Parts: sequence; structure tokens; C-alpha cells
Amino acid sequence: MKTVKPLRWTLNKAASEFAIGPKGLSSSLKAKNIRPGRDGRFSTGQIVQAIFDSEYDERLRLVREQADHKALQNQEMRSSLVDVHALAACLAKPLEAMKLRILCAYKLLDAEKDELLLDLNALWKAALTDEAPTRPGAKRALEKAKRKHNDDNEE
Repeated sequence: MKTVKPLRWTLNKAASEFAIGPKGLSSSLKAKNIRPGRDGRFSTGQIVQAIFDSEYDERLRLVREQADHKALQNQEMRSSLVDVHALAACLAKPLEAMKLRILCAYKLLDAEKDELLLDLNALWKAALTDEAPTRPGAKRALEKAKRKHNDDNEE
């Protein structure tokens, strides 16, 4: 039986055969720490590893980058969401205390108390439903509260 001599590639011949620039192939070989044999040539396996492992590595890097980006988006989304029911439960007692305080304020007229309670209810509804308050006084109060919140966060 006749023995088959393995194919050996020069850099230029492999680059021509695999339709890749010699500089690109050389870079891929160096990046993979692939060195030519004593004859100064490369085996087919070495050439294939240099060319196709690079493409695989690039695809893998892209997929990892996309996964990292999505993970960051998810993390950001989780931290920005609020459980409305839990928030309502936490704020129910303070809200009732504020209502009682308004009702017990002896210097306020009944009409002023009613206005304040309506504004407070409108703010409460807006906070829980993310809707703009419909009462003018509540709108001003909400805008003022948002400005104060933004100012506090900037410091």
C-alpha cells in the first residue's frame, strides 16, 4: 500500500487556498500560538484551527457580550420595578395619619380640609397608578414632590 504524504502549507499558499489575507492568517496563527514545522510550513489542521477557531471565538465573544448586555438590562429593570401592593401596604398607615392630622387641624376651614384631602387622594391615586393627577392642587404638589426628590437624589 502506498503511503500518502501529508499536505503542508506555506503561509501564502494557505491564504490563497482558504481565501484569507496572508496578514490575517499570520495574525490568527500567532494568536493561537501555532508555529510552523521544521520545514517552515503548516499542516492542514493547523491552518483550519487558526482560521475557523477565530471565527468561533468571535461568535462566542459576541454571544457573551449580548448575554452580558441583556443581564445588565434585566438587573436594571428589576431594581426599577416597585411592587405597588407592597408600597400601598407600607404607606397606608402614614396616609391615614396625614388625613387625621388634616381633619384635626383647627385653624383650617372645612373647605380647606376637603381640598387638602382631595389633593392627597389624587396624589395617592397618581402614585399607585402612574397616572397624572387630575386636580390642579395635586398636580402642583406632585411636581413639587418630584423636584424635591430629584434634588435630593442629585446631592
